[in-house]
Amino acid sequence: MLSDPYCQYFVIETFDGYAILRSYGGYKPSEGSIVYGNFSNYGTRDYYNRSNGAIYSAEVKEYWLSYYEAQDAIDYYCY
Repeated sequence: MLSDPYCQYFVIETFDGYAILRSYGGYKPSEGSIVYGNFSNYGTRDYYNRSNGAIYSAEVKEYWLSYYEAQDAIDYYCY
């Protein structure tokens, strides 16, 4: 997971690449957290953070990105 503490967007590594999510309510998982949910479609939904038992809402903005595409996307959304 990659994120700037002042940005509401963050990166999740998935089986199919990387996804960019927009946090709702200010909650973002910590680096190394194990998170379950559908990261392969656009839209807002709930996710389960197995690492701390939290359920949170986030919006998938981009998905199936390569590592470098994810870096470019997070730069676009956050800076």
